[in-house]
Order: sequence, then structure tokens, then C-alpha cells
Amino acid sequence: MVWFGGTLGIRTDTVPLNIGDAITYITQGMHEDDIRVFCYTLWEIWLARNEMVFQQKMFDPIAVCRKVNIWINRGNQVDTTDVNIQTQCEPVPYEFTSPGFQVIADASWDASNKTGCAFLVYRDGVLERVGMEKQVTEDPFHAEALTLNLVLHWARCSLQQEDQCVYIFSDCLNLITALEEENMDDIPSWRARPVIASIMGQLMQLRDKIFIRHVRREAVQPAHVLANHARRREIYYFGAPTVLIMDEYSIAPAIDSRYFQQVQERPP
Repeated sequence: MVWFGGTLGIRTDTVPLNIGDAITYITQGMHEDDIRVFCYTLWEIWLARNEMVFQQKMFDPIAVCRKVNIWINRGNQVDTTDVNIQTQCEPVPYEFTSPGFQVIADASWDASNKTGCAFLVYRDGVLERVGMEKQVTEDPFHAEALTLNLVLHWARCSLQQEDQCVYIFSDCLNLITALEEENMDDIPSWRARPVIASIMGQLMQLRDKIFIRHVRREAVQPAHVLANHARRREIYYFGAPTVLIMDEYSIAPAIDSRYFQQVQERPP
């Protein structure tokens, strides 16, 4: 951080030693975009430092700069996506054929590392199972990865009893991209790497039965509500959707047709 401040023309001998005060001192008067780049740089330096300590990797400043540029480009893409979402009147529903399972999953994380993981299982669009539990993870991305791993555990058990396809839907685009490309180089959490490696192995074994798709955040809102519930109340539950759960959290008995639409199975 002191080095970064020096590149901005700030006298490094005047930078406070307390990290919070130092960040405030260095970023005062900065433009919003510069503050964002500064925070991206701190994050990547911290990740590189942990890899150096725990994985004996050499510190590569060029690689750090390259990853910071990736963050900047993604930020610009997110801004563009937000504009597109605002101007789009109606979402295009994801079409699924029967028979099969559809699962929406989401996580809830707070700064104390408390995490809620939740997923809802639909059979041909009708709600059949609800799963939620409290966990501890290190960051939001780690929480999303752990939630997906829990869903895969359920899916593997279900496929031993029923020969049907399972479609899993998540709003975590970075996670879905890493799994589709089988590449963990650009994931924003080094702590999630072991979990993602496990997920990749499971998908490799069941590539003809389990499919993971990205959807809009609104599409997984029921799972997000239950994830918040699990995190705050430390609940562990998997089973049929009870009347109490459905009434208290306004969970509909069928999948939301605005985002998912059942169609007749197409001929080969």
C-alpha cells in the first residue's frame, strides 16, 4: 500500500501505519475509478501474498497487474449489463423439458464469515424439496462454491435412485464460467479452489446427467431468501417444503414461469 501511494506522488513517510487510516489517507481526493483500481490492486496483492506463504508460489507483479486489468474490464462489463437489465422489459425464460429436476441455488454471506446455503428442487417445475444449512466460509465466492457443492451431493444421491437429468441454476457468473471453461485462473477467491476442483471432478463424472446454467439474480430469489434464513438462524434442513416455510417466506409451489418455462420434449 505504501508503494502504491508512492506511485501516486504521496510522501510515504506520512502514510499512517493503521491500515484503515492508511486507505483513507491515500484515497482522499481520488476519483471514484482510481479508488476502485486501488482496491482491486490491494486485493490481488493480498491474494498473491497468501499464495506465496501457503503455496510457496513466487510473487509475480506482472501477473498481479494482469489480474487487476481483468477486474477493471469485468467492472465495465457489469456496468453495461446493469444498463441492459434496466432497459429489458421482460426476461427470456429458460426452457426445460420433462422429465427431470430443476434446482435453483444461492448463498448468503456476511463479514463475520457466517454463511447460509440454500437450494430448491423442482421436479418438472413443481417444488419437491428444500435444502438449507448454515456454514462458515471466507468470502462470498467461497460461499457460492460451497452451496453448489452441496447441491451436487444431493444430485449424485438422487441419480442413484432415478435416471433423470438435473439442471442447476445459479446467478454467480464467475463460478459458472470457471466450471464451463475448466479454468480457475481468474476466480476471485483462492480459498474456493479446493471446492471448485471437487465440483469439476463431479461434473466430469456426470457430464451427461448434470448441467449447470447461469440465470439472472431474480430467478434465484427464493433460494436467496432461504439462505438468509439459514445464516441468521443457523438452520439445517433438507426435506419436503413445509407449510411454515412456504408461508413465512412466500415460497411458491411451482417454479417461476417468468424465468423458467416447461416445454414438450423435442424429438431427436
